[in-house]
Amino acid sequence: MEKRICKLSLAEGKKIYYDKLLKDFPACEVKPWAKIEQFTKDGLYEMFGMWEGDDLLAYGFVAMDVQKKNMLMDYFAVNKNCRGKGYGQYFLAHLWEIYPKAEGMVFEVEDVAEAENEQEKNLRERRIRFYEKAGLQIYPIHTKVYDACYQLMFFCRTGKMPATEEIIESYKALYQMMIGTEKMTKYMEITMEKYDL
Repeated sequence: MEKRICKLSLAEGKKIYYDKLLKDFPACEVKPWAKIEQFTKDGLYEMFGMWEGDDLLAYGFVAMDVQKKNMLMDYFAVNKNCRGKGYGQYFLAHLWEIYPKAEGMVFEVEDVAEAENEQEKNLRERRIRFYEKAGLQIYPIHTKVYDACYQLMFFCRTGKMPATEEIIESYKALYQMMIGTEKMTKYMEITMEKYDL
């Protein structure tokens, strides 16, 4: 059966948010639905689902600037019973057809160095390998947004990876749009070369 990736309506996105996203991500990483709804109405956010027949296989929520140049994969998940079957790779490979003018996209991955135990560390390393297999490159940029700790990865369409400073500026511009300068100053930290992977 053919897989299809479709842009979600607000109602469809809301259903996935409450049925899936709240369970798939730690509470400290989840924005209130009202924020996502407002960003979407403002043209700064888009939500996608991938289906096979009536079955939702994966979803992705993307934040972007108005020109759709700076982009952040805000949330991406493959349904638990669909993992390890290539669906995630398929989704990411075909997402770029939706954004033909985008230079690339920043991804936040959970910081390996902040894992609470060996099991969590292994899980985070596995996620990073998944993204590397999909063509993303990891950068020596560690961030803390509120209570969530990330390392940044980037997917580049052009083949020429941006400099670390460019990734940081793109990332900061997206967060300025989402939470504003005052909250960024108070709740965001960005460091480089903090840890070795």
